[in-house]
Amino acid sequence: MKKGKLLTSIAAAALSLTMLAGCNGSGTTETGDLQMKMEPGEGTKVTAEELDLTIFLHRGGLGAFDYDKMTMFQEAFRETNIKLSGTASASNTDAQQEFNIMLTNSPLPDIIQGTKTNLNSAAIEGALIPLEDLVKEYAPNIQAVFDEHPEYVAGSVASDGHLYYIPSLFEGKPSVGFYIRQDWLDKLGLEVPTTLDEYYNVLKAFREQDPNGNGLKDEVPYFYRDKGVDGLIQLWDAYNTWHVNDEGQVVHGKTEEEYKNAMKALAQWYQEGLIDQEIYSRGSQAREQLLGVNLGGSTHDWFSSTGSFNRFADTIEGFNWVAIAPPADVNGVVKEIFARQELVASGWGISSDNQYPVETIKYFDWWFSENGRRTYAYGIEGVDYTMVDGKPQYTEETLNKEGGVPMYMRDMGQLEFGAPMSIQAEIDAMTPQAQQGFELYNDHPEWYTEQFPALSYTTEEERIIQDQGTAVDTLITETQQEWLMGTKDVDATWDQYLADLDSMGYQQVRQAQQDAYDRYQESLAAIEE
Repeated sequence: MKKGKLLTSIAAAALSLTMLAGCNGSGTTETGDLQMKMEPGEGTKVTAEELDLTIFLHRGGLGAFDYDKMTMFQEAFRETNIKLSGTASASNTDAQQEFNIMLTNSPLPDIIQGTKTNLNSAAIEGALIPLEDLVKEYAPNIQAVFDEHPEYVAGSVASDGHLYYIPSLFEGKPSVGFYIRQDWLDKLGLEVPTTLDEYYNVLKAFREQDPNGNGLKDEVPYFYRDKGVDGLIQLWDAYNTWHVNDEGQVVHGKTEEEYKNAMKALAQWYQEGLIDQEIYSRGSQAREQLLGVNLGGSTHDWFSSTGSFNRFADTIEGFNWVAIAPPADVNGVVKEIFARQELVASGWGISSDNQYPVETIKYFDWWFSENGRRTYAYGIEGVDYTMVDGKPQYTEETLNKEGGVPMYMRDMGQLEFGAPMSIQAEIDAMTPQAQQGFELYNDHPEWYTEQFPALSYTTEEERIIQDQGTAVDTLITETQQEWLMGTKDVDATWDQYLADLDSMGYQQVRQAQQDAYDRYQESLAAIEE
């Protein structure tokens, strides 16, 4: 069965929704009059007959997608009787431009996927309908997750307090960690460093005691494939971005005394040759360049990719690249400030032109069911995975796919729409070396500091963060490089650095972050009542 005639304008649709739903005294939308338009199906089937819904989902250079060929969506169709047809252009590689173009169309696609910022901005303008009451009444699987994690709702709602999209979710915090050459430690008779001082001494030994055995002082003790030393500043109890300080105020970590102390020490490390002298210019191939020729000693980077470099054991005798616990910081605390946000800033919502909102939210809910979760994480049973002792396991063919499991699963439909991603599936897809690091950090949740929450901003706050925030971030990055490389002295220029940040709008950006954080706390408190 095809969709009936859709409303032809956002304004008309919003008016229709208001007439259907009404608004209660607390300002939340009621959905008592929103009912199934089609006959319900049996079991997992949302509808008795096929229902076709249009969807906008665009991933930049990946373009648009053929949902008839993406097996995850075909499995969802078999289970729910709801079939998706894409509307995004296959030729346009600019995701933001394509999203903006989509909003000018009439009617809008039934389902709109996008970033949190784009979805909430479009929703405020009337392109999406509120979902909180639809979820409560018709989506028990989603509601169960929200009940357990109210922060997911508080971190997704728009500035007007409504929830307009179902977010994509990850399990677990591990993302990056410390790696070191165990074979170099063994050769020099050193133990794995467990404190800041021990880590310094190890890097010093790597630099001066020729662990690669070529007779040259060419080892690069610490390197990073991106620009900067943010992976190290936590060893001085510094934060790399916005966080809430001990006084409960939102501040940028790179305006605090701890960051000043970190940069003073790291400038000395750089001068001693402990940090890659080309850390700002080597680029994304740093791991290949330095590990591949037996020069790199340690880094702080992503588990999923960094663990794979043990492949150089085939060409470098004894090569052993392992993840280690974060060395204890200056205060003796073992911690990791870099964590993956379990709440992803993207998802999908129901457009104001969608004539089947109840059916659609039930479809969304299927992805949070046991079958839906397994499909999203592992693909199709008998093709991508088999059940072993009641648990899914990828087939050998899937594990050996060119480009790795994540790339293959993306092609099958794992596209960060509103669905939860299993941490076990991620682990199962990793190489044994990547698993070692990921599981080491996953087994120690106490290492992770409290993460700054995902916030929702007003239009004015967005403008401030975009305009002044960009200038502030540029100055922070440029000054870090000058301090590290010794072209500026940290102590001599610190006060001027703070003054320059203020002149560029730091205090306005900080206040925008503070206001958004305060709203988040209010939303969280209201949800938890």
